[in-house]
Formats: sequence, C-alpha cells, structure tokens
Amino acid sequence: MELFIGASVERPPGPKYQSALDFAELRFPSTLPRPQTFARWRGSVGEDFTVSLVAPLRAIGSGEAAFSLDDSQREGIEWLGRAAQAAEASAIVLPTAGRLSTGQRDRDRFARYLEALRTAAEEVALFWQPGGLWDLEIAAPFAEKLGVSLALNPLNEEVLPEGSSFYFRLEAIGGRRRFTTSTAYELLPLIQSRMIQSLYISILSERSVQEAAALRPLLVPEG
Repeated sequence: MELFIGASVERPPGPKYQSALDFAELRFPSTLPRPQTFARWRGSVGEDFTVSLVAPLRAIGSGEAAFSLDDSQREGIEWLGRAAQAAEASAIVLPTAGRLSTGQRDRDRFARYLEALRTAAEEVALFWQPGGLWDLEIAAPFAEKLGVSLALNPLNEEVLPEGSSFYFRLEAIGGRRRFTTSTAYELLPLIQSRMIQSLYISILSERSVQEAAALRPLLVPEG
C-alpha cells in the first residue's frame, strides 16, 4: 500500500518541513500563487516528495453558481491544472461542503465539472470530499459512478465504504483539538480492514507538522 502522511499548509513547505515529512497538502484560502512559483519550488525538492492540492473556492464557485462552469470557475480550473502540473501534484481534493445538493441537476453539474477538471489536470488523482446532505451511504455509489475516490475524516465515520484509494483529512475542530498516538490506534483498524492500495492522510491543526511526523512511523510499515 502507498501511504502518504503530512500536514495541510498554505504555502509550499521549506527545508525544515521536508526534513520531517515527504508529503504535504497545499490549500489556498486567499491568494492563488503563480504556477511558476510552484515550478521553482518543485525544482528545489527531491523527486520523492509528494504533494496534493485542495481546489480553491475560485475553481469551485459558491451558492447557486457552484460547479456551473461559469467563466470564473473555468479560469480557476485552468489555474488548478497548471498549478498541479508545475507542482507535479499527484492528487487534487474537491471539498464540496454544502455547495452540492443531492438533486439530479447538481449531480449532472458535478459530472460535467469533473470532466473539465480531468481535461485540465490529466493523470492527477481526483478525490471528492462530500458534505452537506451527502452522507457516505449515498456519496459512495455516486463517487464510484463518477470514477473518483473519496476524501473524508474517518474519525467521524462509523463504517468506511469499500474502495482501493482514500484520502483522510484530519481537522482539529470541535472536541478534538489535536492528534496523538491514540489517533494512530483509531486509524489502524480502519486501514487494515480495507484492501487499500493508496492512502493519503493530511492533518490540519495548530501543530499539524509535529503531529503528522509523530503519527507517520506508527502508520507506515517498516521496510
């Protein structure tokens, strides 16, 4: 199984981060860096460093316009494709939150959106993180139909759907403010109960880098 564990960060990580971890999730809550910035950064890190990108709001849209492929979203998708290529990203995460309903119109919209994103970001794995009314029972078969894998917080789920590829996003919200050794023992049964071939794990917390570095040796098999 391929297993990638790292922190969720807002800028390409530097040497100190790279000495502790070999995977990072990049998210863009405000500005969108130029693809050339990613290209320069990529040239400074080793080939073994893995990176994923979280689709920014500009590429997704909001309200009724979400996933409608309007001009702004098409520009965002184009940027996402160029950024993924420049950073040599292996995965893109699409958090839909409450922007995507379970109705047929939004299902069709999302399917068309994914086709546009696949064209812009060829050979990059796509992970959908459903939200709102989408529980896993209805999201999993739709994801399979669309040909995308699921991103989720497994600590909030009682049962994981079947699948060979997952993206676990651990976020310190609510009553869970940090991720410790006990988190590894919560995750291990979930991982071992599935025939998972590829797994990404990102951590978003006040000490995400330190926590990811501590969890990594507990989850990554020796050798």
